[in-house]
Amino acid sequence: MGIHRETCYLLVYEHATERLDGVCRQSKAPPTAWLKKWLTKNVKDDVKDRCVFMDQGGELCRSKAIRDLFEKEFGCEIRVAGTGAHHQNGLVERANQTLDKAIRAMLIGAGLPVKFWPYAFRHFLRIKNSALPRRDATESAHQKLHGEKDDLGLLRTFGCRLRVKILAWQNRAKHIQDTKKGIFLGYRTNTLKNVAWCDPLTDRVKHGYHVRFDEGFNNLPLSKLPPNVALMDRCEERVPVETLTITIPPFTTSEHPFFHKDDVTVKVVCESDLYGFELSKDDCMKQVYISGFKKDGKGAKGRRSCNTVSSSERATRRKHRGAHITAINDEEIVTMDQAKEKFAELRSKKVDSFTMILA
Repeated sequence: MGIHRETCYLLVYEHATERLDGVCRQSKAPPTAWLKKWLTKNVKDDVKDRCVFMDQGGELCRSKAIRDLFEKEFGCEIRVAGTGAHHQNGLVERANQTLDKAIRAMLIGAGLPVKFWPYAFRHFLRIKNSALPRRDATESAHQKLHGEKDDLGLLRTFGCRLRVKILAWQNRAKHIQDTKKGIFLGYRTNTLKNVAWCDPLTDRVKHGYHVRFDEGFNNLPLSKLPPNVALMDRCEERVPVETLTITIPPFTTSEHPFFHKDDVTVKVVCESDLYGFELSKDDCMKQVYISGFKKDGKGAKGRRSCNTVSSSERATRRKHRGAHITAINDEEIVTMDQAKEKFAELRSKKVDSFTMILA
């Protein structure tokens, strides 16, 4: 989780300029608002045969709002990658791998905790778009888009130390220190002059202009240098190799929108159409989830309408209240209609039990 509770990112690859763009988000809910803003800014009306490649995830291709956005509002044909065939969307999938490695390398090199990964994400995108995208390329994505090379003269090392001038103290006595130490986290959008930095005293991210950088951590002992500075010192034979240790933060990514999943076997002991489950639609994720369970009772013909369970089974059911149904009998489920159709199919087959994947 990022410092502002980010848990995922959205990555867009633009074919025309080979540019990468993206945004960090708190959930994998369908990013319709951000995509609409991006498409309005970047898609030109005179371009024909527009198309978009994406996988079959519930937050993208299986979301009606996303399909309507691309197909109806912007006239883009949706081309879906096959199940498990990520190479069919290789341009952005390969960029995902590169981005993950870059974020990990930047966090390790600066010795920063994982919560700063959203700032590493944005900082790397700035560098990536200013560099040549391929070995045989002659122009960067930034040059194709703006017609000139990006000026990186003010670029500094991610995670280095800096001092920020506090202008509110400018009228204080001269012996009062008017600067603060901070951690450099990148720049504001489309500029290298306004920096983002973290105040270690308040653990808040702020923005400043009057700053001075200390990329070499000059007054720190060798034992307290971050890994990237220590590695540079090792190359100059000032730090013995055997004394250098690096702790790698546990940073991993996944294409799935949920952190935890449980395989549950449901025994059929009732004749309720939904097997005793009460289903609802999540307004954020736009996916079906278990909102509750029907109480035990009799059906119209005296048949039991829902499950009769023991106290331990009731506790298990309460554990899964609020869980999203992602699959029933290994068939992916996203919407409410899909769940009801699958339950109706199981009811017609008169199965004794079935499996569900709850997230």
